[in-house]
This record gives sequence, C-alpha cells and structure tokens, in this order.
Amino acid sequence: MANPREEFERRYGPLWSGESAVQIGGTTHEIEDVMHRAGFGFEGLRVIDAPRVEAGRFAVRFFDGEERHIVCLEFDVDFNLLGEHRVHIAEWLGDAYFETEFQVHCPMDF
Repeated sequence: MANPREEFERRYGPLWSGESAVQIGGTTHEIEDVMHRAGFGFEGLRVIDAPRVEAGRFAVRFFDGEERHIVCLEFDVDFNLLGEHRVHIAEWLGDAYFETEFQVHCPMDF
C-alpha cells in the first residue's frame, strides 16, 4: 500500500507542478480568488498551486499551517466543493518530520 504522500502525488503530481491560476470557462482565476470563492480564504493558508484534474473538475493545493496538512480542494465550475484530500505534514515528511525544527508553521521547502 502506498503511503499518503505517494497517493496524493500520484493523483495531483508533485507539489509546485501545477499552474499558478485556474482557467474556468475561458476566465482566468488567481488561486487566492478561487480559495476565497470556495470558502477557504483564511489567514494562515499558504497557496501551493492548481494541479490538473479530470474534465469538469478544478483543484487548488495549499498548506494549512494551523492543521499542519497539505490540502487539495476539488471543485466544479460554480466553485462547489467536490472533494478535499489532506495529508498531515508528519506523513508527508516521514522521518524528516522529527528532524525538522519548526517555528510557528512548517517551512514550505519540503
């Protein structure tokens, strides 16, 4: 059985391999705007990218520092949430998690 990070990357690709904006119906939406429209415009979330997903679906990835998760939200053309996939940073980093000195939030260079 693959670990959660491998499954997440198999589905969405490596972090930062997605786009910096989302194209919906011929309109370009910045990721921060998409997150706000989907109800995730909170302080403390660090945007990563917008990975490609199946037709009719769109996605954004971010790091939730409060919950300490890498998150991918999938939504439709009307910004309705279709799915949310999370991997805790400890599962993401594996043994390196215990060797990393965290300040307030996890560093984004994992």
